[in-house]
Amino acid sequence: MDPSTAGFRHSVSEGDACLRRGLYARAVEAFSRALDIRKDKHVLLNRSRCYVSLSRAQLAIEDADMAIGQDKHFYRGIYQKGEALFASGDFEFAL
Repeated sequence: MDPSTAGFRHSVSEGDACLRRGLYARAVEAFSRALDIRKDKHVLLNRSRCYVSLSRAQLAIEDADMAIGQDKHFYRGIYQKGEALFASGDFEFAL
């Protein structure tokens, strides 16, 4: 396994563990490191979830948009964008 793949997997695993424990700021850092290596819709989705929990709705919307941009049929990304829009107070577009 090449070093970048190992680094990506390690950062994603760390981010997932932090997300499960509610350590959202640390999870964002880990997911950001992974995204520096490779843009991945699932990592963008998880970082978006963290941003919602940190009350950073605009960043959550941006990540959800990037995830959907990678796969317009990515229903989890579409749902997450709705969650982020709701968190931002944009109730009309959240539906």
